[in-house]
Amino acid sequence: MDIVNDFRLPDEMSNGLIVVALGASAGGLEAITAVLRNSQPNDHLAFVIAQHMAPQHRSLLVELLSKNCDYDVVGAEDGVEIKPNTVYVNTPNTDISVVDGRFHISLPSDNVGAKPSIDKLFKSLAVNYGSRSIAVVLSGTGSDGTQGFREVRDAGGITIAQKPDTAKYDGMPNSAIRARLADLILSPEEIANYLSDSHHRPEVLKTDGKDEGAVVSVDSLIDRILTETGLDFRQYKRATLERQLQRRISALRLASIDDYFAYLEEDPEELELVQRSFLISVTSFFRDEEAFEALSPVLDNIIQQAERKRSIRIWVPACATGEEVYSIAIMLAERLGAILKGFEVKIFATDINELNLDIARQGIYTDAAVENLSPELLKTYFEQEGNKYRIKKWLRDMCMFAKHDLVKDPCFLRMNLVSCRNLLIYLNNSLQDQLVN
Repeated sequence: MDIVNDFRLPDEMSNGLIVVALGASAGGLEAITAVLRNSQPNDHLAFVIAQHMAPQHRSLLVELLSKNCDYDVVGAEDGVEIKPNTVYVNTPNTDISVVDGRFHISLPSDNVGAKPSIDKLFKSLAVNYGSRSIAVVLSGTGSDGTQGFREVRDAGGITIAQKPDTAKYDGMPNSAIRARLADLILSPEEIANYLSDSHHRPEVLKTDGKDEGAVVSVDSLIDRILTETGLDFRQYKRATLERQLQRRISALRLASIDDYFAYLEEDPEELELVQRSFLISVTSFFRDEEAFEALSPVLDNIIQQAERKRSIRIWVPACATGEEVYSIAIMLAERLGAILKGFEVKIFATDINELNLDIARQGIYTDAAVENLSPELLKTYFEQEGNKYRIKKWLRDMCMFAKHDLVKDPCFLRMNLVSCRNLLIYLNNSLQDQLVN
């Protein structure tokens, strides 16, 4: 239920470099070529390509793409600064990411799964470029790129999936589309057309409260979401909702709030998409080291107090896709060690988003999602399945996931701990007081 990070307003990015990451696998060359061939340099765009390829073969992508587009096409090199009007191509058997505007080329952490990791590239793009990032998933099998889409949208960037019927292999685009993480679903030619004007994003909402028409329109949208979906955003902080609505309008290239409401009438699914943009999860394993360091003595105290009853009950509302839940479960397991079996540990995890809950229940995460975990933690608490990692069943059994609306539904009682990170800050003072009291 965590809400996405604030979207940087268009005027803040009008003069900045926009980095477009193209992720592709089988059949990707055709799609990448079509995107670049139909796109023209405009001094605002740089492209980074993550194309799965066999590690033992020399890549011909630079030569092939150079003949089919008007951009400078070069191989990405470690430490090189990203510049506009340039296409950077990954090299075989390496992972490619962006750090402080420069490339970081590294050997894969393991030999499992296709390389490079599209998820890792997208994640780094989100961290470094935020709302100036555009992630594109093209033809390919599997699901690489889907988790990265979530990261880019959380950071305020735009996500585009290739229309499945135009892809030679539709597995990767369909994975992102089924997860409801694609802002746009376009053919390669349409993607090129969209990117050519991507630096123009009209600001149709005013966040200073002076545009009464915009205020009324946002209120109307909130009321409509409540009526049609039952989700109540009336006591969420208005500036956050406005920024996320602005992000969605910008992705659709609409010129006014009236145009957006007309679009809603033409495409009823948009209402679900915009409400999901309010609820996109911001989560990762052991996110914010300081927060988990502060939690450590709290858990120690809970364990000490529970020695007699041998029962520990924890509630994680707004659990998103489960990473925080399993992080807390791991911390408990580490502390209890061999005596864990003598305790009844129940971690109740709730969220309003069923898609998030399905991911959390399965406990399956990409290699990019667990890249910061130590080999010891991976070995102890995860089982490797291809290029993904699944939480071991005995740890999953400690965690129970259920749909729950914190605003409307009664709270869970008799808990040793309630972990409410990344939720209260998005609610207004009145609702915060109501929930805490």
